[in-house]
Amino acid sequence: MRGWLSVALVTAVLVSGCASDGHSTLAIPRPTLPVGLPTPAVTLPSGTPTVLPTSRPTITVTRPKYHVSLATFAGGWTAHTRFLRISRAGVGKEWVDDGCCHHEFHLTFELSRVWGSPDNAIAEFVITAFTPGEPGYFDAQHPAPRVGQKGQLRVREHTIVETATDTRFCSDGHALPQPNVCGV
Repeated sequence: MRGWLSVALVTAVLVSGCASDGHSTLAIPRPTLPVGLPTPAVTLPSGTPTVLPTSRPTITVTRPKYHVSLATFAGGWTAHTRFLRISRAGVGKEWVDDGCCHHEFHLTFELSRVWGSPDNAIAEFVITAFTPGEPGYFDAQHPAPRVGQKGQLRVREHTIVETATDTRFCSDGHALPQPNVCGV
C-alpha cells in the first residue's frame, strides 16, 4: 500500500504543470485497491477503527515564481573582441572592436524595467554615454546609437543581445550549445 502513495507524491512533484499565475495544481486520483483486499483503516486515538474516505484527494503543489532582477544581467559578457560588463546596480559598459586593430565604439547605459524568467529575461535600458571609434562602423542602415536612446537586453541560453547596436555577447564561463555564437 505504501508504494502507490510514493508514486502518487513523486508524480505530483515531477509532473505538475504551470498555471498562468505561476502556481500548479494537480488532482491525483486515489488508486483503487484490487478486488478482495480489505479497505485500509486508520486507528484513531480513542482506539476505534475508522474506514478511510473514498473521495479522491487533491494534492496542491505550489512553486514559487522566479523573478528576474538587475542581478540576472549583472556580470561579464564577452564575444570575439566585444566586452560587456553590467554592475549589480544595472549600469552597463560595452566596448566593441573590429576584430583586429581598431576600436569601434564604447557605450554606457542604465537598466530600468526587467521581466521574464532567469532563462529568458528582458531589460529595458537608456543610453547614458556613447563614444564612436573608427569611422565607417555605422551607416544609414545601421545608425550610431545616441544618448537618451532606449533599447533592450535579451538574455537566453547564456547569451545576451543588446538591441541598440544589435550586438551579441555570451556569459563568461558557460559552454554554449553552438560554439560559434559568440566567436568570430
